[in-house]
Amino acid sequence: MGRWASAAQAGALLGILVLAGSLSGAGEPDLDVLYIKRLPAYTPGPWVYPASGPQYMGDPATGRPFTPEELRTTHKQWPDAGEKVEFIAVVANKSDAPCGRFDYAWTLDGRKAGAGAVERLEPWARTELKLPWAWERPLPATGSRRHTVGLQVDPENKVAEACEANNALEDFTDALSLQMRITPQLYKAFDGKPNKLGSRSFEDWIQRHVKLMNGIFAGCRYPGLTPDGIAERVRIQEVVQMTKDEMKKPPQPFGCDGGWNFYDDNFPSWFNFHIEDDFVAKVDTGLLHELTHQLGIIDIYCIVVAGHWNHARDEEGEPFFLGYHARQPDMMGGAGPFVDNDGNVVECFTFSPRPDGSVDVGFGKTFAAYSPQTAGALHRMAGLRRGHFGLYLFDLPKASALRILDNAGKPAQGVSVRIYQQSPHPGPQSIPEIPTMAGHTSAEGIIPLGSVPFGNISPIGINGVLFLVIQGRGHRECRFLDISTFNLAAWMGHKDYWLATLRTGVPPEGAPQAPKGLRWGLLKHGAKPLLQWDPSPGAAAYNVYRQRTYGKQEGPTNLAVTFDTPYVKVATVPADKTTVEVNPIPGYAGASEQPHFTVTAVGAEGRESGHARNKELTRWGPWPVPNVVIERKDAQTVKVTLGRGTGAIQARNSFVVERGSTFRVRAKSLSEGASAFRLTVAGLGEVQIPLTGAPTPGIPAIAQPSLKADDQWHEIAVDLRAALDKLAQDKKATPAQGRTTWNDDWLVTSCTFGNWGDDSKEPQVYELEGPRITR
Repeated sequence: MGRWASAAQAGALLGILVLAGSLSGAGEPDLDVLYIKRLPAYTPGPWVYPASGPQYMGDPATGRPFTPEELRTTHKQWPDAGEKVEFIAVVANKSDAPCGRFDYAWTLDGRKAGAGAVERLEPWARTELKLPWAWERPLPATGSRRHTVGLQVDPENKVAEACEANNALEDFTDALSLQMRITPQLYKAFDGKPNKLGSRSFEDWIQRHVKLMNGIFAGCRYPGLTPDGIAERVRIQEVVQMTKDEMKKPPQPFGCDGGWNFYDDNFPSWFNFHIEDDFVAKVDTGLLHELTHQLGIIDIYCIVVAGHWNHARDEEGEPFFLGYHARQPDMMGGAGPFVDNDGNVVECFTFSPRPDGSVDVGFGKTFAAYSPQTAGALHRMAGLRRGHFGLYLFDLPKASALRILDNAGKPAQGVSVRIYQQSPHPGPQSIPEIPTMAGHTSAEGIIPLGSVPFGNISPIGINGVLFLVIQGRGHRECRFLDISTFNLAAWMGHKDYWLATLRTGVPPEGAPQAPKGLRWGLLKHGAKPLLQWDPSPGAAAYNVYRQRTYGKQEGPTNLAVTFDTPYVKVATVPADKTTVEVNPIPGYAGASEQPHFTVTAVGAEGRESGHARNKELTRWGPWPVPNVVIERKDAQTVKVTLGRGTGAIQARNSFVVERGSTFRVRAKSLSEGASAFRLTVAGLGEVQIPLTGAPTPGIPAIAQPSLKADDQWHEIAVDLRAALDKLAQDKKATPAQGRTTWNDDWLVTSCTFGNWGDDSKEPQVYELEGPRITR
């Protein structure tokens, strides 16, 4: 029996496809309400994408914005109040059996608004049923009353059907319109194979996803942002069959707010998967993702800086190589955890589809829903016709500033802050070498950002990151801010001014000096790593910190955590002790650009120093590996023991090979064997610098073995730039072909030391200082 329920009765806020009833025998008709068109269908926009600033409705050819009169007449977006509109329900008999007389009933807001009957519907035939209405448009963002329109066929269950679950459909009258286009072959495939509902219908499948999408809108209720859910809704305006070539021909006048093309490319595997499973348990999250794009929402993964895109340099002239990604678990490509503007971890909504086509939105469900950023953007644009993209990114406070707090929670005066805005130069989404802004904090710890901290905003979000270098009182740390935090601040009441407060490791006045020489004292497989540092004058104790992790997350978050301090304390040791064993971050091993530990000194009065410089923790480490033991002889020298067989460890972090760059290491060998430094170079692959023994076959050697087992120190220097340039000439390669943002320089993404299959009976022992890159 087909069952009708209004949105209020169903408690679902929108009812797209009301799934109920049971399957009947074969050879019976199947009445299917495919979609409800709304006419007239006014075309949204068009929108102008200017070189700078937000998009606006106007003439794309000239850039002229439409006048208010044009927006009311020739380019109006919605029907006028009281204007006659017509809802046209397309009903099909999706069966090989004819259907005799059947009744139908229209509803508005769940109440009967019309009725009639169809005398006969042949197999696979369709008919159109119409309902006129005087237009009333609510303003969804204000919470004013919205209207629904629905149609149910065979409301009294007089017709025995093959499927009773697709007899009713309800839309919000003001929902954004989508057009779905599908190739005839794929459409016929849906007609030819029953799904687990018992129907044979592409429209049933696509309407299920629209219902899920609207249910997710309703369920994403973030306090202070979308407390009643996202106000936006979508509906299917029409389903059109056309070939793939026809879909590709410009222009593509949807006359709708968006839509999607369904090709034959993934037939039959994609088709079989969705027919067999989607109707009861699974969902095409990729389709929901793409339909959300149609509503103007960007990929959150575009708010990203890869470590190798960061050109800002430290005091030694080396790039920081710190990266960032917007931490927002979201179907639009984000990853967690989400930290709000007060530094609190906010759980983001997830969802699970129910067998009846509704959706369960909450926490810990099957699929990612929408994060606060996406939910806020959709809610902010509710009722606005589409054709724009990333328009909400321009919602920033009129002015903003940073407030830097020290490690005691007090404003830090006189702290240097360098601010680098993400840029498309010298490569996509780079952090430039020169800061965009720089200054010192006031007595209140404040440094202004002005009204345009992100400059000329990209509508796809690719320049939406600020990199901060905060330095003062012997302390330095790096942080990131992204544009989504500014958007959220504006949406949550800070439209005129927002003060972003960062809790940092800057020490208070009178704190002891930060420890120096932080390094790995011992790295041995099967044992806890040992940290080691030099004594700090005036220290009464030392605090040991590990990079912050959140909740169930196994690996570390990005070191440059927004708003939070990047580290959590894991140990306190007395002043007479300058070593400590630490536990590696669970699930994280291998090479790393980022140091995951630091140490501070605590004075007798409780004042805490800044963080120890910890770059050395990315060298000769950061984690134990099999067949390699690292022992620190002193602050400069490591003793490396290589066991039999393959074993290698990170010798240093990434680096750039600029013109004049020389690879230098001071070394001595205490035993016979074969060893080498192995470098991975973007655009060239692996190369090796052998120290002892024969080079590994198949890996280009850019130097000859030069170290003897004589227990004597030897200075080894390789003109690395010249060697790589020569190899590149032989391979007919250039640095730019390495697809990095270091267009004219070689990028070394890993530098390891070890042996690769050496058959020495005894372990090999080396003492090494470096490697260093001099320019």
